[in-house]
Amino acid sequence: MGVQFHDNKAQRGILNSSLPGRFQIKNINGRRIVFDVAHNELAFSTLFRYIHRELGQSTSSNSDYRPRIHVILGMQRQKRGEENIIPFLCPRDSIRLVKLSHPRSKPPSLWESFIRAAKYRHVPVFPIADIDIAFQNTILFSQKDDLVVITGSFHTVREAWIHLSSVMRSSEVSI
Repeated sequence: MGVQFHDNKAQRGILNSSLPGRFQIKNINGRRIVFDVAHNELAFSTLFRYIHRELGQSTSSNSDYRPRIHVILGMQRQKRGEENIIPFLCPRDSIRLVKLSHPRSKPPSLWESFIRAAKYRHVPVFPIADIDIAFQNTILFSQKDDLVVITGSFHTVREAWIHLSSVMRSSEVSI
C-alpha cells in the first residue's frame, strides 16, 4: 500500500511551484521590484548575475542603455557575502542600507567595509534607515525603467512586504 508517483504530475508541480520571497517580481508604480531573500555569498552572486543577465535589459528603444539598479539591503549581523553585489553595480546604481527591526540586525560598524568597497567602485550607498524610509526614497528617486531589488534576508523581504501592504491599503501605491 504505497502512494503512486506520476512523473508528469511531479513535473507540473515543480514547474508551477513558487517560494514566497525567492525572486518574486512585482510591478509597483511602473517599477520592477524584485524581492529575494538572498543572504549569503552564493545567493547574492546568483541573484545579481541573473539580474544583470536577464533583467538588466532596457524596455526603451536604446539597446545600449541599462536601467539603473537600486538595492535595498538589510542583513543580520552574522551574515556575510554582501560584497558580491558590488561587481554587478555601476555609479548610476545605488544601495540603501536598512536597519531591520530584528534584534540581530547588522549594526552600522559591520557595514563599514562594504561601504568602503562600494565607494571604491563609485556606487552610491545611502545611510542606514528603516525599511519604510528606504523604500519611499527609492521609489521617489528611481525612474520608471529602473529595477529595485529588496534583499539581504528573510526579515528584509518580510518587513518590505509589511510596509508595502500598509502603503497599498492607504492607496499611495498601485500595482
